[in-house]
Amino acid sequence: KEEADKLAQQQAERKAKEEADKLAQQEAERKAKEEADKLAQQQAERKAKEEANKLAQQQAERKAKEEADKANKEKLAQEQRIEAEEKAKKEAEEKRLAAQQIGSKRKRKEELEKIEEEKQTKIAYQRKQINNELAEKIAMEVRANLEKEKQEKEAEELRKKQEAQEKRKQEDIAKAAKQKEKEEIAEERNQVREKNEAKYNFLIAKADHNLNNLKKYETSIEYYNEALTYKKGDVYAKKQIEKAKKLMSPSKKENIKKENIKKENIKKEYQQGITEELIENGSKKILQRTVVSDTEQNVYRKVMHHWGGVFYFKNNTPITLDDWEKETEPKEDENPKEK
Repeated sequence: KEEADKLAQQQAERKAKEEADKLAQQEAERKAKEEADKLAQQQAERKAKEEANKLAQQQAERKAKEEADKANKEKLAQEQRIEAEEKAKKEAEEKRLAAQQIGSKRKRKEELEKIEEEKQTKIAYQRKQINNELAEKIAMEVRANLEKEKQEKEAEELRKKQEAQEKRKQEDIAKAAKQKEKEEIAEERNQVREKNEAKYNFLIAKADHNLNNLKKYETSIEYYNEALTYKKGDVYAKKQIEKAKKLMSPSKKENIKKENIKKENIKKEYQQGITEELIENGSKKILQRTVVSDTEQNVYRKVMHHWGGVFYFKNNTPITLDDWEKETEPKEDENPKEK
C-alpha cells in the first residue's frame, strides 16, 4: 500500500508538473503574442503617422502652389489692368492733345525730332568716347608689347654680346696659352739645341785633341762618332773619322773593324732601346744594359763585388754613377727589356 501510495503521489506530482509546464508555456506564448501584437500596432501607428505627415505635407505644398499660382494670376491681371489703364490714359491724353493742339503738331514733331537728334548725338558721342578709350587701351597694349619686345631684344643682344666677349676672352686665353706653349717649346728646343751644340763642340774638341795631340786615333773616332749623335750627318766629324782611320796602324784598323762587327752583332742580337740582363760571375754580379739606337750601340756594365765595391763601365771604359744613370736609366714611359 505504501508503494502504491508513493507511486500515486509521484504520478500526481508528474502530472501536476506537466500541467504547470504547459500552463507556463501557454502563458509565455500569450505574452509573446501580446508583445508581437503591440509591436505590430506601434509599427502600424508609426507608418500611419508618417503617411499622414506625408499627405499633409503634399497637401500643404499643393495649397502653397495653388496660392502662388493664384497670386501670380492676380499680379498678371493687375499688371494687365494697369497697362490697359495707362494705354487708355495715354490714348485719351493723345486725343485730348490732338483736339487741343492740332496747330502745334508740327512743332511737337520738330521737338521730337530734335530730342531724337540730341539722343543720337549723345549716343554717337558715347560711342566715340568708347572707341577712343578702346583705341587708347589697344595703343597702350601695343606700346607695352613693343616695349617688352624691345627689352627682350636688348636682353638678347646683351646676352649675345656677353657671349661674344666671353668667347673672345676664351679665344684670347687659348691663343695666349698656345703662344706660350709655342714659346716654351721653342725655348726648350733652343736649350736642347744649345746643349747639343755645346756637347758636340766638347766632343769635337776632345776628338781633335786625341787625334792631333795624343795620336789616339781609336779614341778620337769614338768621340767623333759620339759627336755625330748630337749633329747627325756632320761633314767635319765624318772627314775627321776618315782621317783618323788613315793614320791608324793596320792592327788598330782591324780592331775597329772587329768592333764594328761586334756592334753589328749587338744590333742584330738586341732590340732598339734598353735591354737589361743580370750576369752571375763568381764573386761578383754584373748588371748589363745594352742601349741600341739608330746610330750607335753601347754596352754598359754595373759590376757589384761581394765585398761591396761597385764599378761602372761603358764599352769596357770606366764611367761615373752619374753617367750610368743619365745614359741607361729608362724614361718614365718605358721599361727596360729583359733578355
